[in-house]
Amino acid sequence: MRLVLYWFLLIGILIVGLGTWGAPRHASQRLSAGYGPPPVVWADTTLPSAYNLYFAASGVCRKCHGRDTAGVAMVDAFGQDVNVVDDWRSTMMANAAKDPFWRAQLSMETATFPQQAMQIEHQCTSCHAPLGHYNAHYSGTAPYSLDQLLGDAVGLDGVSCMACHSQAPDSLSVPHSGFLRLDTLRRIYGPYSEPLVSPMLTATSFEPVMGLHIKRAEACGSCHSLLTHTLDDSGTPTGHVFVEQATWHEWLNSSYPAQQVRCQDCHMTSLGKMPIDIAANSNTPFRQPFYRHDLVGANVFMLRLMKDHIEALGLTAGPQHFQKTIDATLHMLQQRSIQLEVHPLWRTLDSAFLQVNLTNLAGHKLPSGYPSRRMWISCVASTPGGDTLFASGMWDSTFALKHVDWPFEPHYDTLTATGQVQIYELVMADAAGMPTTVLKSAAYALKDNRIPPLGFSMEHYTADTTAIVGNALWDRNFNRDDVGVEGTGADQVYYRLATQGYTGPIILTVSVWYQAVPPEWVAPLFDMYTQEAQLFASMYENAHRMPIALRDTTLYLPAWTATTQPQSQPLAKCYLVGEYLSVEVRQPWHMRIYTLGGQCLQQASGPAGHTQMALGAFRGVLVIVLRVGSQHLTFKVVRL
Repeated sequence: MRLVLYWFLLIGILIVGLGTWGAPRHASQRLSAGYGPPPVVWADTTLPSAYNLYFAASGVCRKCHGRDTAGVAMVDAFGQDVNVVDDWRSTMMANAAKDPFWRAQLSMETATFPQQAMQIEHQCTSCHAPLGHYNAHYSGTAPYSLDQLLGDAVGLDGVSCMACHSQAPDSLSVPHSGFLRLDTLRRIYGPYSEPLVSPMLTATSFEPVMGLHIKRAEACGSCHSLLTHTLDDSGTPTGHVFVEQATWHEWLNSSYPAQQVRCQDCHMTSLGKMPIDIAANSNTPFRQPFYRHDLVGANVFMLRLMKDHIEALGLTAGPQHFQKTIDATLHMLQQRSIQLEVHPLWRTLDSAFLQVNLTNLAGHKLPSGYPSRRMWISCVASTPGGDTLFASGMWDSTFALKHVDWPFEPHYDTLTATGQVQIYELVMADAAGMPTTVLKSAAYALKDNRIPPLGFSMEHYTADTTAIVGNALWDRNFNRDDVGVEGTGADQVYYRLATQGYTGPIILTVSVWYQAVPPEWVAPLFDMYTQEAQLFASMYENAHRMPIALRDTTLYLPAWTATTQPQSQPLAKCYLVGEYLSVEVRQPWHMRIYTLGGQCLQQASGPAGHTQMALGAFRGVLVIVLRVGSQHLTFKVVRL
């Protein structure tokens, strides 16, 4: 009798199993009903699955966290694939060890200082090939050279999964210059509680552990704040310490830490509260919040170049992966980096005056990162018939900027000539004070007028690594408000456009441009004739080198007339009383006083009511621009 019952029970189990076999498996159904996962078919096998003594390459992680063609794991609520490996594989971080610009620059550094070549390569690989570098470090075989990297599949995986997720909880105490403390006990840290240990440990030999520290901005700081020790022409240390980049320090010196906005919040797309099944073949709980591993930066130029040379560079991402990253990077640059406002001020018989406002929307200086990067304003005034009256910020056929002074173009508050261009950049100098693009020669900055982030202060404890250098220090509206308080994260630039006697209407186009790898930077690099430099030169020559337009606007300025400017307007009156300027305004106001040549003599703010101001010793025609609320009112007075 008992044997018969066992047979009935076995038949019942088989019937239930057959009834559910092949049924649709939505992820939520699988978890709630306890179903096992359907068969998974992987799209490609190009990612390396290699191990070294301490780490594993991305192909090992792809087995569970890559694309699930069954559509169960790593898809959002709309069925869109969001797997971390495919989002990551076409980023600059994934390709950091194969980046031909980096290799070319490294070859120039080592050719310049051959006696220091091994030390230079060891330092550079700490960020560009951290899993190979730190494997050598922990196993006692350091220094780690470029030759070693070229034969190391794990090192060539770049800033791979374990470069971030192996950072130990105490690794965030020294966040600069590639100093990482990676876990050597085969633990992988993630942001979620109660990780499912057994499947990952079985499949990879690495144990998942909850580690909230990887959500902190410091996790990015070790490689995005780089200090270098300067060498002289003989390769001898000079004692200088140069800040090659300080993106993390710039973020610290902003309002964003207080707002709890971290690097990851901008550079990794958040899916918010949308629940995501993060691992195929495992009944892991749904995870939220989930951040896509798109790791968007700003280097469209290099992404396009690598997309065009996938086979030659031995890359593991396909064209479709690169295009996705390029599109996301363009969106970051053009929609989330900077705000542009242009305000025409007034016209005279031979000039037009305007104000350009730029506001940094990023959490660090703009541009930030590697010092080759620059941003500038182009301003073009033309007639409706197409004749150019004024043009600043133009480039030639090689995409080099025209009319740039040597050794560098200074920062401007007011531009008055076509031969002037407002460029936001870091300019490096060697110990002798000469401009250089060799990082190990750099001793200090000749210029750093990159626009600071909101809340930036020269009194902050990071001021030694995030300093403003050059004319921008004396620009009263560079990162300062109307009363001189720091932290606006903005710059106001004024233009006097000479119209050469033309009094008709003007078409005015103002644009902000970005260039990651300018031709002026790579010219010394190509003169080195190293194998890496010449390979990059051949790719660079045929690359899409057009600068990226971040923002642009076009305005129509009406024709100038000889009608006398009235001395009163509904909101305000402005007139001379003896040696004083008298101002009557119905609302709080801010005023700037200019010469006809566009020079700003002074500025002031005040409450509603009547105010008198001393004008100093200046004599002649003064142009008063009074801002009341959102209106700009213009007056002219003549002081004899």
